[in-house]
Amino acid sequence: MRTRANGSPNLGTPMRLRMRPDLVVRQQQCDTRCAWTVKDPVSLRYYIFTPQEFAILRWLDGVRSAEDIRREYEDAFPPQRIPLLRLQGYVASLLENGLVLADGIDQGQLLLETSNRRERRERWQKWTNWLAIRFAGVDPDRFLSWAHPKLSWLFSPWFLACSLLSMVAALLVTVANATELRHQLPALHEIASPTNLVWMGSAFVAAKIIHELAHALTCKHYGGECHEMGVLLLLFAPCLYCNVTDSWMLQSRWQRIVVSAAGILVELQLAALAALVWVYSQPGMLHTIALNMLIVCSLGTVFFNGNPLLRYDGYFVLADLVNIPNLWQESRAALHARLARWFLASD
Repeated sequence: MRTRANGSPNLGTPMRLRMRPDLVVRQQQCDTRCAWTVKDPVSLRYYIFTPQEFAILRWLDGVRSAEDIRREYEDAFPPQRIPLLRLQGYVASLLENGLVLADGIDQGQLLLETSNRRERRERWQKWTNWLAIRFAGVDPDRFLSWAHPKLSWLFSPWFLACSLLSMVAALLVTVANATELRHQLPALHEIASPTNLVWMGSAFVAAKIIHELAHALTCKHYGGECHEMGVLLLLFAPCLYCNVTDSWMLQSRWQRIVVSAAGILVELQLAALAALVWVYSQPGMLHTIALNMLIVCSLGTVFFNGNPLLRYDGYFVLADLVNIPNLWQESRAALHARLARWFLASD
């Protein structure tokens, strides 16, 4: 984002911008790099900053000038340098996102205009992302506060051990009866029949509801919040979604990984139970439901939720595993730099 000024500004003049005092800040634990997560408690939006970006935000106190911040930046992070034009652009983006306040300006009107622009941009992005269209619904925090004490046993070591044993048992039974089960598999045209597609769609919706509730309960278990639950058209199939972005405020990356992986783990558990039911049940309604649940929870999890190339659960798990919170942006920047070296290198 670029800013324009009339004439040449006095770089020693205070910027009259200051960091909002109500922002909630957490430093993420990491091995080789640090990151700061900032939560806007009004809009419930979250931002991840590098140490350099957060330092500039923190230095905006209404007293320092652009030149003061530039000097402090270069003293704190040698040998890095930051041009004043780049600094002004970054500060403008902070103002645009409502993270800083400007003295002498009608803050209510300014924040309202910023919110309206952001909402228009998000509405446009929602309809252009046709793979996943969200319709916000209710705030589930009260329900989660009621349900979590009653379901806290789901996070106990003995339940985890039982889940792992059931997955191993399902795998062993399936492998041991592979030849017989192969003959019981329906043909492709039977799977794609209108009747079976109804069963598969029902299994898909049920699995995704449980999937999203697993994210929400896990986030609640570790002290996070979930204030948004609605309907998501995932590949035009309606299902439930829960916004657990508040897990970014958790300082332990392993807790964040568990929150991100909770849906995948639940679907694998459902796939294991469905496999056992399908193996030991006779042809009929239960047999059909189990097969469709097995297909949805195994293939869907592997190719979509667990795929780190898509910005679903697998991506966020990988981002925390490699300690790169802005993995998508940094990977794009690295790819662009590599392509520039390949195709724009001069002799």
